[in-house]
Amino acid sequence: MTKKTRRKHIQTPAEAAAGKRNLQKWLAAHPERGRISHGAYSTQIALKYMDRRTREGKQLKQVVSGLVADLGGESNISTAQRLLLDSIRAKLVVVMQISKWVAAQPLVIDSSGNLPSCLAQVFTRYSDSLRRDLEVLFSVKRSSKPVTLDEYLKTKP
Repeated sequence: MTKKTRRKHIQTPAEAAAGKRNLQKWLAAHPERGRISHGAYSTQIALKYMDRRTREGKQLKQVVSGLVADLGGESNISTAQRLLLDSIRAKLVVVMQISKWVAAQPLVIDSSGNLPSCLAQVFTRYSDSLRRDLEVLFSVKRSSKPVTLDEYLKTKP
């Protein structure tokens, strides 16, 4: 079986100018929205997950708190693990938001049980990246006590 290859559309200068004009018209009509942002990346969605009073915020806090507990508590987490937890938190927002949207839109799933390819690709990429971050999070070892320069020099001949 051969796969059809689609030629990439190269935007003409006229199309680029028309797009710029359309954006300027939209910005003039919507002065309160200086930037276009939607979906899982929007400020509104991010605020839902940061606010621990919302359902989404509580759910995210519960997951992250569980990970911290699995690592031995807040005092046992290294800087590298904190960075990984921040990355995990951001990816969880996207995965949870896609899951929530799909649950509210049952007609999005086709008769064979598949999501549209663009949505499935994003979901799969974020899920895989999240899995890899979790694997690394639990493989990072924290030394019990930082080694001082004197201690290090004593180990060298």
